[in-house]
Amino acid sequence: MNYNRKGGVGKTTMTAMQGYLMSQQGYKMLLIDFDPQKNLTTILNKTYKDDREPINTMSNVLTRGTNLKSTILSYTDNLDIIKGEGIQLDKDGLDEWGDKIGNLKAETRVNILNNLLEPLKDEYDYILIDVPPSFNNIVKNAVMASDGINLMLQTQGMSFESSKDSIIDLMKLERNFKTHFQLLGTLLYLQDDSSVDVDITKKAQEFYNEVVYKYPVKVQRRAKWFMSYGIDENSYWAQRSIKMYKKAVQQIIERAEEKL
Repeated sequence: MNYNRKGGVGKTTMTAMQGYLMSQQGYKMLLIDFDPQKNLTTILNKTYKDDREPINTMSNVLTRGTNLKSTILSYTDNLDIIKGEGIQLDKDGLDEWGDKIGNLKAETRVNILNNLLEPLKDEYDYILIDVPPSFNNIVKNAVMASDGINLMLQTQGMSFESSKDSIIDLMKLERNFKTHFQLLGTLLYLQDDSSVDVDITKKAQEFYNEVVYKYPVKVQRRAKWFMSYGIDENSYWAQRSIKMYKKAVQQIIERAEEKL
């Protein structure tokens, strides 16, 4: 899982790239679009030109405790997805699903997704969960279901401060419940050579030390293309961008295999 409670830091794009690239390497992948914005679903639908809908929805399964398999669709032999469906937020910022499960005990409430995923874990090499920029019931369930978490840090001041708040979020959850996640590393995202980026990169390396991944994801216009039109490798610039993402993804794989 890629996490930062701030939006626009690359969580969704990185998750899409991990699924796309790791499935090509032969890893059996399941991606879960747990963000009401459904951007992960949009990117992959455009990448694979596949807008099929599942026979069941995630919210039905979450509230009724039925089998998750009915929500899974396959893009390729190695890449499956549970598509996003836009769980609604009310005027107070409370998610509709959270309201439905509000009467459950706290321990039960944050472990719904983890319990539903348990029967599927042996079928996949990696399960990646895309989450919204928040720390609501959706995100808490994703954290509780995760073995490894990467902090996404766009090299800007607000993203750096938010990454520290995100660590506090995770620590609170760890104190209150029996978690099993490992913090794998901090990925610097959309880094360039401006003075701000250089300064934030230095601060992040000093604060997070050796957990900062060696290879950042640099600013590239092609990443915006991937978000809007899907991932492709049909041009020089696309291939150049994919090469950069491959280095970023490979170091995450190596860290996960070392720690998990």
